[in-house]
Amino acid sequence: MAEMKTIRVGGGLGYWGDRNDALLDLLRGGPLDYVIMDYLAEITMSILQKQRSKDPSLGYAHDFVPLVKSALPLLRQNRVRLIAAAGGLHPLGLADALVAMTRAAGFPEMKVGVVYGDDLMPQLESLARMGIDLRHFDTGASQKEIPGQILSANAYFGAFPIAEALDRGADIVVTGRVNDAALALGPMIHEFGWEPAQHDLLAKGTMAGHLLECGGQASGGNFNGNWQSVPDLAHLGFPIGEVGEDGSLIVTIHPGQGGLVTPAVLKEQLLYEIGDPAAYIVADVISDITQVEMEDLGNNRVRVQGVRGHPPTSSYKVSMSYEGRYQISVGLVFTWPDCVAKARASADLVLKRLEKLGIRYQDHLVSILGYDGVHGDMSHRVADPDEVYLRMAFLVEDAQTADKISREMITHVLCGIPTSCGLEVGRPAPHKQIVYWPSLIPKTAVRPCVAVKGGSE
Repeated sequence: MAEMKTIRVGGGLGYWGDRNDALLDLLRGGPLDYVIMDYLAEITMSILQKQRSKDPSLGYAHDFVPLVKSALPLLRQNRVRLIAAAGGLHPLGLADALVAMTRAAGFPEMKVGVVYGDDLMPQLESLARMGIDLRHFDTGASQKEIPGQILSANAYFGAFPIAEALDRGADIVVTGRVNDAALALGPMIHEFGWEPAQHDLLAKGTMAGHLLECGGQASGGNFNGNWQSVPDLAHLGFPIGEVGEDGSLIVTIHPGQGGLVTPAVLKEQLLYEIGDPAAYIVADVISDITQVEMEDLGNNRVRVQGVRGHPPTSSYKVSMSYEGRYQISVGLVFTWPDCVAKARASADLVLKRLEKLGIRYQDHLVSILGYDGVHGDMSHRVADPDEVYLRMAFLVEDAQTADKISREMITHVLCGIPTSCGLEVGRPAPHKQIVYWPSLIPKTAVRPCVAVKGGSE
């Protein structure tokens, strides 16, 4: 009986800003077939949109190119293929930059695949003429009710376009917006020939990708269990999925690297961003994880099984954002004794001063960090801590009003409640609020595109 085909997929990045040495650690640590890197969060797309509005050549994770350049020798030597959602709003621009870089670095044979077409901004008017209303997923509000300028709108594509790029020989694949797990599912579809109707296999691959997509969070980072037991976080090994063509999965790390892979660690990642565990919806499949079992094999190896799949929906998820009002956060540190009482009194005083000065705001939030700023009424409150930070956030109509609030706050060092001081040098500056608008779009209304650049093109 022939041995079952297995691939090893490393999860090399959980978000734009995650550790940039993890890719090299994965490539140096042992055998791999693929590394995936998840750059894009909902807020990231809005940041990239602002960058591209100032410079049309931008719009992707600009530090991805030099990172890949540093890894090129190991990628080629070890025959590892790299898949990254680093394209943001300009995946074609990133692909061109990668091709130019690989040629200049002496690797002209390398091919770069790119998945694009997810950016709906150029199509918003035509979609509206087609009668497609990108209604708010939670409230049902019409797209016409969005009160500010739309900054970004992206459909979440699935894994089959990534597999197509790999089928066409791409050594590196970059994407715009895809669901996070698709970065890992794409190589499985390519390697094992999984079909769209094989829902159980697609669900197993999706959950493998879900366990890998946040990088070090699946190997002991950010572990909320016995976090003191995680060894050598300074040299945290990022997670690796050993995936069989039957969808079997073992999660591990390279030997000799720091971190911890146990069922407890993986369960935290498994439940991350899960709504209904019986129906985790992505573009390619609906996954049911209610019967998942994890077996600790020892030596940082855990077998995961029991995932089931169901047919996908007829829609893509859409992530939109729009420009809201101005927001400013101001604050003061108060020290013992009676620092909580002082912070509360100071918050009341600030609000009375704003009323006296005629400074109007639409909303505000008062938090006392170090006392109840995170968990609110559920906080484990210390009666009289050594120090707390009073944070007051305001939503206002214009930058001038926000600046007036900032100027007022600093006067309380000498004119307010005692033992206070500022935390930062200088006064905080206001910024425009970015508001999230989730929606759905029929799959018939938008189509993923795939191109392969470089090599002998």
